[in-house]
Amino acid sequence: MLPKTRYGRPVNGLSRTTRRRGVALVVTMMLIVLLVAVTARLARTAAVESIRAGRTGGSLQHELAVDSLLRWSAIELAAESEVARELERSGRTEIAIAVGDCRMSGVIVSDAAKFNVAAFAGEKDRGLLERKLEALGRRLELPPVRIDLRPVQSRGSRGGGGPRYRWYDQLFRNPVPETIHSWREQQTAGNEGSAGLAWSDVVTLFGDGRVDVRYAHPEVLRIAIEDLDPGAAQAIAEQRTRNEKASEGGKALNGLRAPVRRRVEARLGEQINRYAITIETAVNADRRRWYVVASIAGGRVEQVCYRGQIRW
Repeated sequence: MLPKTRYGRPVNGLSRTTRRRGVALVVTMMLIVLLVAVTARLARTAAVESIRAGRTGGSLQHELAVDSLLRWSAIELAAESEVARELERSGRTEIAIAVGDCRMSGVIVSDAAKFNVAAFAGEKDRGLLERKLEALGRRLELPPVRIDLRPVQSRGSRGGGGPRYRWYDQLFRNPVPETIHSWREQQTAGNEGSAGLAWSDVVTLFGDGRVDVRYAHPEVLRIAIEDLDPGAAQAIAEQRTRNEKASEGGKALNGLRAPVRRRVEARLGEQINRYAITIETAVNADRRRWYVVASIAGGRVEQVCYRGQIRW
């Protein structure tokens, strides 16, 4: 028999009140655990969103810094400034500005002075372009790469189009950034020396395929036209002197015979105002590097051919 209380009721385990209190305690503990989990999830989400917003805001600052440097470069190149005079003398110049905590600096070179693969983008020119790139890399001692030509089909604004090379990974197999960009060691293609040159210093993919004779390295000139007339490049290079103004370099074409000149002029030109600008932006301690190719004339940026961040 079950023991009885003083009121005559049997003691058969916990009372209903005790059981109810136990259930309430369990429910309370579950709610606390759920509340802690929800709070932690919200805190984590808020932290992620804060980081994302910070990165977005930082990226926007860097993008605006690149815009500012491009606009300022256009103004400097249009004025009789030291920046413009140095570019006229050597085909290379530097520019730097600062606004508050944001600092911008850039190296400006003539992109049109580089060997232009756009002149050899057709299928029939594939072998010729490969031989020219091999010769350019060998003569200028450029970083070793594996040539792998893979042009893409482009569509012109009026329905035309054809094969084009849009970036260096369509010329080379898996190129590392150091072989493409030499950053501060970057030299203009017009320099006689070639130590420290990377592929983007002497090869471009933008424009109509012509090389600007004002600043082009003698080897770039030879590679561009030696299949047309081996002596033409040498004649042009000899006519340019270190003391001669770069703007007068185009006169070298006047000495060519008419039949040769017509073919050469399809690959060479002058007064081509397309520039490659290697930019570094710094917002507080956040530093980023960019590569921009743009046509600049009359104090404004007429066209941006390429704009991208350099990943190291």
